[in-house]
Amino acid sequence: MLPSLRCSIPWASCLIGLAATAQTQLLPDLAAARGGGILSNCDTSLHVGINTTIQNNYYCYFAPEVQVGNTSVESLTWSYYMNGAFGQQTSPTLQLNYPGQVEYPVCLTVDAYDLIAQQPCSTTVCDLITPLPDVSCISLQAAFGIASVNGNTITFQNNSTFGETIQQVLWSFGDGATIAATTPTHDFIGSGPFEVCLTVIGPAPAFCTSTLCQYLYLGPGNVDCPLLIDQGFIMLQSENLVGVLDTSNTSGMNSRIDWDFGDGALAEGNVAVHAYGSPGEFQLCGTLRAWGPLLVDTCVTSICRPVIAFPVLVTEELVAVRTMSVRPNPFSSSISIVGQLVGAFSLSVLDASGRIVHGHAARAGSSLNLDLSHLEAGAYVLRIADEHGALTSHIIKE
Repeated sequence: MLPSLRCSIPWASCLIGLAATAQTQLLPDLAAARGGGILSNCDTSLHVGINTTIQNNYYCYFAPEVQVGNTSVESLTWSYYMNGAFGQQTSPTLQLNYPGQVEYPVCLTVDAYDLIAQQPCSTTVCDLITPLPDVSCISLQAAFGIASVNGNTITFQNNSTFGETIQQVLWSFGDGATIAATTPTHDFIGSGPFEVCLTVIGPAPAFCTSTLCQYLYLGPGNVDCPLLIDQGFIMLQSENLVGVLDTSNTSGMNSRIDWDFGDGALAEGNVAVHAYGSPGEFQLCGTLRAWGPLLVDTCVTSICRPVIAFPVLVTEELVAVRTMSVRPNPFSSSISIVGQLVGAFSLSVLDASGRIVHGHAARAGSSLNLDLSHLEAGAYVLRIADEHGALTSHIIKE
């Protein structure tokens, strides 16, 4: 998969299926073609992009593309998610070594001063990138179409391209059936839609891999929204930083996803990231709009989830606690703190606004069972501090 996932040609040109009848259509995954996302409150003359260079051994190099327009750029911040955690850097460029060939989000935030509105502003753009084992894998492009149609019996044609020899051609037909063949024929039961996927694999040592999925529909038009549209998204959070990744299935229909973070920040696209400016509880909503040749009208669905933004707490080296774990978490009434403890330290529990709702002093060897039954259900921060610094952990009261 190439680093740029955007479909830059019109939707009609993206419809590549060959049809024996008007009811047989092969539709590309246009949701993936939406690419990344953008969140901005700056003058529209500020244009921000990410230039991605795929390197060997799953390395990726990122450089900013900024046209300042009617703004004055003050800082750049990179945000990324890998190995189950958020990371941020303020360096001019970014290089990451990913663990494997799967899709990852990377975002660039440009903080600027809007010379028209005479106020600070920011623009964040996000991309979805797929690191590769070798740069030669960039040329491997999975592609397929329909070779022939006989009722519900469809023959597919592998049209993939590669600078080297393709060693394996694997198909899955969306109904549990799979096959290894260049030009497979498959009997489908029902009208679908069926998610047909082709995976092609190159030779050793890189074993380059490319996968393309498209949606096959064999029935009449005027389909109800629930048959084609299944909205979903993943939300990731680290203190006040929240990322969203759209996972909706739109069955080859064209679509748009808009995000409302509940504090006035709005974004559009498959992936977006937002840093809340103040702690508190917010409602994060994603609204999906889908339209296309199989639908009578535009389908509109929304999903909302609560977000508790924590204050950003600076964690320094802590001498009192070498290691720490909290059990159970989530908890109903009390928690136990297990760790390698040294000397004296203080324990405190903070709510989402940063207010201390529980605290006391302790020493190594003393009881570390905290009765927190008086707290209301919600998310909190447990803070352990000594004279050298502090260590924090998120805890949930059920």
